[in-house]
Amino acid sequence: MDPAPLACFAGATAVLAAACAVYFRGRFAASALLGALYAGLMVLPARAGLGTGLGTTLLALLLGLPSLFLLVHVIDLRRGIFLAPTVYAIPCVFIGAAALWVTTGLGLVW
Repeated sequence: MDPAPLACFAGATAVLAAACAVYFRGRFAASALLGALYAGLMVLPARAGLGTGLGTTLLALLLGLPSLFLLVHVIDLRRGIFLAPTVYAIPCVFIGAAALWVTTGLGLVW
């Protein structure tokens, strides 16, 4: 197997851990940037471990859609609207990122 997907996966693991730690410290913009870096790093391992079709689909469903929901939450906060449903975007993004990480890791192992 090509070592590049494994290296990207290892880097994505470190970036996801950093994003979680930075978010916990209240640095939301930095956490968003790290999340975008995580998404970029997961493209190669997801496609290598899960195949191009499934990997791309899971990237879109587990990272893309929750990220759009998070963007709606940020827009609501900027306008001063605190809608309860958009607050759930934050855990949805982290759960989606973790689910993608587990699925991709299992795909790389098998």
